[in-house]
Amino acid sequence: MSREPLTNANLTNDKDSRPNAALHTYLKAQNRRKRRYTLAVLAVSIIAAIAITVVHYQDVDALWPDRFFPPLLAVLDIILFIYLYKKPESLKSVLLWSVLTLTVSMTIGTWSHCLIAFSNPTLSLVNSFPPFLSPLLVLPMLMAFALRRKQLLTILTFFWLLVLIPILTYFFHYPEEITSPRGVDMLFTLGPSMGGQIALTLFYVHLQEQNEQLYLERLSDYAKVIERQRVRQDALEQAFSQIHNGPLQTLAILLRDIQYQSLPADNLWERLSGLNTEIREVRTSLIDDGLKAVQNIDTAVLSPQEGFSEWPLEHLLRMGEGSYLDLNLPLHCLFRDVYTFTLKRPLPYFSNIKIKVREFDPLDDVVLPIELKRSLCLWLEEALCNVGKHARETTRIIVTGRNQAGVYKLSVQDNGQGMSQALKQRNLSQGTQQSHELAKQLGGEFRRECLPKGGVICELSWSTDSAYMGHQ
Repeated sequence: MSREPLTNANLTNDKDSRPNAALHTYLKAQNRRKRRYTLAVLAVSIIAAIAITVVHYQDVDALWPDRFFPPLLAVLDIILFIYLYKKPESLKSVLLWSVLTLTVSMTIGTWSHCLIAFSNPTLSLVNSFPPFLSPLLVLPMLMAFALRRKQLLTILTFFWLLVLIPILTYFFHYPEEITSPRGVDMLFTLGPSMGGQIALTLFYVHLQEQNEQLYLERLSDYAKVIERQRVRQDALEQAFSQIHNGPLQTLAILLRDIQYQSLPADNLWERLSGLNTEIREVRTSLIDDGLKAVQNIDTAVLSPQEGFSEWPLEHLLRMGEGSYLDLNLPLHCLFRDVYTFTLKRPLPYFSNIKIKVREFDPLDDVVLPIELKRSLCLWLEEALCNVGKHARETTRIIVTGRNQAGVYKLSVQDNGQGMSQALKQRNLSQGTQQSHELAKQLGGEFRRECLPKGGVICELSWSTDSAYMGHQ
């Protein structure tokens, strides 16, 4: 089974951070182990190369490959060891260089010894060829760390042939050397031993890939569970927001009217029927065919370049009065539409307002996630509904969005009687808690307080340079 290797680049498109973090932790631990093993192999290789260099330089009859390659390998391994120790992220490149240097030195060394033995009849290959079983055992394991299985099979086979061909050619011309103990050892090492080592190395890499595949499948299942939970949570939050800003507002006004006045049966029935309709409309907007319910909305709310049916449902926001907004519109345009649609609602104190001030500074160069834009629109809708429900004797409403020195301030201000004691207790309500949570997500602040000359200001402010922003 072939597949792409696990790398940090595979993590960029994950939808949830927890599977992403789990896979990143797995990769980090795996690379840490490989780094330790590679450092250990390099350390042993350095010690062995230095020892072989000392032995060969003390031997006056040592051939030039024996004097040249061991010190060269020692120097290169020392450089790679230091580089990997100081830069752990260079593991793959260090492994590739280790494989390359060891492969080239063994191949050139083998051919050099065979050519020297061919050219010198008094020198036999079995007596002059150095021990090479240890490098042959180390090299496949280094390749297993550095290469994938398909690459590994090709390169190992090619390397095996490069070493085997000159030795078999020599033995073909000098068959008497095959019968010596050293000749038998060389043939066994290059034949069954090397073949078995390659098979074991491929088996190890296959097991490693299977382990990674199983881990990825497990993380994939985990990501699906997390995604389903996120979808359910988003649906619950959206349902709560729509019910809170729609039917619950109507119900609160109805309960207050019943408490302080006697309503005629016809009026009560009509208002309860309207409440029933609102609740059913919320249900319709949350099911899969919710798009069918928006065919008759004002097309001015939608992007003129795109057909409404082309937008996915999560890019739409249903207002409490029944209109839908396209969340792909610029933020200040959404604020304007929320203001317009909300003030059309039949809330008791909207009818007393004589002065309406509305101004939203554009945020064309700021990009917000769809869900944050949805939350901001719902926050503005609730703040306006609070004026319509609670701002007694209000005659003026000022709704602004100011972008000043990199800080955007979205505020709703009225000139009513201010907050009553009961309304002040709402500072601990669910809506207030959500406002503080939204401010936290934006890296900003939320405040609601009475004004000295009467009225209440409700303000949400955040920096346009915060971590949740991006620039086009």
